[in-house]
Amino acid sequence: MEQRSDWAKVNFMIVDDNAFMRTTLRHIIEYFGVQRIQEAPDGAEALKIMQSWSPDIVLLDWEMSPLNGLEFTKMVRGSHRNSERFVPIILITGHSEQWRIAQARDAGVTEYLIKPVSAKSVMSHIHTVVEHPRPFIEAPKYFGPDRRRRVRECEFERRAVTPSEVPYRGILSQSFLRHDSVMR
Repeated sequence: MEQRSDWAKVNFMIVDDNAFMRTTLRHIIEYFGVQRIQEAPDGAEALKIMQSWSPDIVLLDWEMSPLNGLEFTKMVRGSHRNSERFVPIILITGHSEQWRIAQARDAGVTEYLIKPVSAKSVMSHIHTVVEHPRPFIEAPKYFGPDRRRRVRECEFERRAVTPSEVPYRGILSQSFLRHDSVMR
């Protein structure tokens, strides 16, 4: 069980156009001792609040107007203020389609939680961003948490340059080399 005092000084922002959902999330995190909470009904209002107040964690809905959750995330990740750029963003949405999850990941969302939520699922995702933060990646078209979930060693990593360096010497490797698709 979480220590209530551990959360007392953590700034949370809840961004959702549904007042009932904002209240539900507020009650969940208050139960665990969170005291510093700001709420916004959409991404545009959240950005205004962030001009004078820095959240440590953002709980964010997807479908909002005039600025939805993904647009908000892209703006935060593109900010020049480090206090904004690196903030963990937990997207809480009713959308469970794989393509939407990938779209959120590619926008820079830190965690993805599908509604309906429970206190346990909300706190589990919060715990994940605090206790197991992912490194941030800066690439030409992306800034945000590393999109890979786990590091797996690959026994047959394909970074060979010459046929003698190919780890597997069977028919597959000969076909692979013939098509000149070896990463260089």
